[in-house]
Amino acid sequence: MEDLAQSDRKRRTKEQLRLKMELEQRVKALHDLYLDKSRGILEEEQFLELNRVYLADKKELIHRLEALALEEKEEQKAPGGRTKLETYLQEITEASALTRELAALFIQDVQIGERDGKTGAQEIKIDWLI
Repeated sequence: MEDLAQSDRKRRTKEQLRLKMELEQRVKALHDLYLDKSRGILEEEQFLELNRVYLADKKELIHRLEALALEEKEEQKAPGGRTKLETYLQEITEASALTRELAALFIQDVQIGERDGKTGAQEIKIDWLI
């Protein structure tokens, strides 16, 4: 469980670094865009379109960074010294019955064939993730 949690933290840290680099690039692009506009290199229409695109990209990157920070905050220790992931895994392993939610974690796809008119039989194929 600790390996899973650490792997998730590494993935999140790597993505945060990538997003921060992209955010810095967008900020620099916006700065350069304003300079190009003030120098007369870009026409108003070009400037407005590029500005809109860069601002939308910047907003999306900030939103994703905030979501990752929230994930990190939610992963913090729960009462009893366990992470939410550890608590969740314990609930799964101690389940007394196969619930819909538990089955959904392990099933990739379910295909249900047509019912045979004579026998009433119906083929069901389950593709498991494990």
